[in-house]
Amino acid sequence: MRGNAQGKLLYDPEIEKTAKKNRKAAKLARETARLTNTAEKQRDTEVSSPITSDNEILFFDIKNTVLNALKENQYSGAESQCPNLHLEHFDEACGYTDPPNVSESDKKLRLFKLSLTGRARDWIDTLPPNTIATWDELAIKFKERYFPIHKFLERRNEITSFEQGEVESLYDA
Repeated sequence: MRGNAQGKLLYDPEIEKTAKKNRKAAKLARETARLTNTAEKQRDTEVSSPITSDNEILFFDIKNTVLNALKENQYSGAESQCPNLHLEHFDEACGYTDPPNVSESDKKLRLFKLSLTGRARDWIDTLPPNTIATWDELAIKFKERYFPIHKFLERRNEITSFEQGEVESLYDA
């Protein structure tokens, strides 16, 4: 017999399920550690940000559920993605955390960059430093960039010029 086991081993009739659950927990722990390391690296590197704040530097803990929700619904700026839907998902993810002494606007300003990837992340990095002071300003700039007025007018025109064909049902139209 190897090792110095203190107690008897218990019989597990569903050993495969237990092993799968253990592997999943280990994978989640590795992912959490990776995200934490990434967040620490981002905090350690000082970059001029387009976002200004009335307060001095704000530090607050970001729960893993928030990080996962932000990473799960990242916006890349692709034509197939809806910026309004992304803002709704982002708003929902921000609701998972409520850091003390941090306004809702400051919280969203700090977390928004984490919800972007690809071209959208590049876009926010190219904004001139210290040009955005509130969440509403950033949301407007984001919508102007990814849902410009010509898209709005195209969609409105599609709705107002809707016509049902002679042989198609209203449902098919």
